[in-house]
Amino acid sequence: MWIDRIVTELPTGPEIVDLHQRLTVISSTDDRRRRDAYERIVRALRVHQGTQIEIRTDYGESVVASRPSGRPAALIDATTHAPIPHDRGGLGIIGQVNDPHAMEGHLATLHVTPLSLQQRAHDDAAAIDLAQRPLDQLWEVAIQLQADRDKLNTAINKHSDLDAAARERQSREASVDEFLAQQQESAKKAQLFFIVAGVVALLGVASVLLINTLLGLLMILAGAGVAVTAWYIGQEAEELDEELPDTALGVQLGRVDELFDSVSAGRNQRSAQETLHVNEQRWAELAGPNADPMVLLRERTRIEELANNIRFIADVPAPAEADPTILLGFASLLAELSRRFPAERVPLLIDDLFVNVHPAYHGALRELIVRASHRRQVVVETADLDACTWAATEAIAGNALLITDQSVATDAGTAAA
Repeated sequence: MWIDRIVTELPTGPEIVDLHQRLTVISSTDDRRRRDAYERIVRALRVHQGTQIEIRTDYGESVVASRPSGRPAALIDATTHAPIPHDRGGLGIIGQVNDPHAMEGHLATLHVTPLSLQQRAHDDAAAIDLAQRPLDQLWEVAIQLQADRDKLNTAINKHSDLDAAARERQSREASVDEFLAQQQESAKKAQLFFIVAGVVALLGVASVLLINTLLGLLMILAGAGVAVTAWYIGQEAEELDEELPDTALGVQLGRVDELFDSVSAGRNQRSAQETLHVNEQRWAELAGPNADPMVLLRERTRIEELANNIRFIADVPAPAEADPTILLGFASLLAELSRRFPAERVPLLIDDLFVNVHPAYHGALRELIVRASHRRQVVVETADLDACTWAATEAIAGNALLITDQSVATDAGTAAA
């Protein structure tokens, strides 16, 4: 969408400001007159009562956003003069032009001042610095760094898994030691019971032969019982002895596997660390020691757009005292708008930048404004006479509208408003 006209109700009658579809420049050395015309546009976009905006869409539709004093705001079809329901689908940004909260949100980004651009240049310093580096090489190294870090994390996780496996093996070894102690204890018990059984049996035989037959028989039976117990204990010890070799062998084999895995994991981790270190050094050489490759990976499209904008600035043979901060902030803003608002939106409103930017950079600033106007409607106010002459030339070519109170000489003639 774009705005064709803004009508403001005044006691003396309606004041009309026509806007160009691409670029409108309001220029005067009279600050009051210039700012008054510019502020009428700003107030209208802030949904000021007593204003009316005539809007044209990319599909050729004409819509009027009416905010008459003392009456509710309304959207009106300029062809049929019928009200447009606020809940009608497909209105997009037009459906918000009578919503003060929505419009304030847009203007927070789209109303540009020298101070806001200085702040943006500060906030986007990392991206601005990256945009002035060799992006093709940086992109390659950034992708490699991400792969290196993933590989290192995998190796570290493998080491953690091996540490857990080592703790499990140690637990199994403790079980084997306990198993072995139990087997030895059973063998000793069986041996002791066999000795006792033999002694009791001998005493029973002696008792039968020499003393008392009944007592001897009882002692023989007791010896037999002890012998049976000893046999059962012996069987248990043999079973433990049969299980022990497999359990112990498993532990030993596990220890060997663990050793090989640990050596392999350590080698992989060292290799990943070395590769990562090499590529980190390469990144630091290309991007600077404090640059974050994740910024490029996350915002490559915006940074590439920013790099294209910055080329206009970098090619300027400016003196050392010329500060490009405002211009860099503007270049960053345009890249951000290309990403967030690729389609038409509320006009980009630019408070006078020319008087705050070194004259050496004026050509670059004009080029950036023209680039912005190819994608969205732009309104510029300025007191700079050279900028006024440039706008007049653009107006004669049909690329802009100049609103001024003075005659301006151009190569193509004289423009006046």
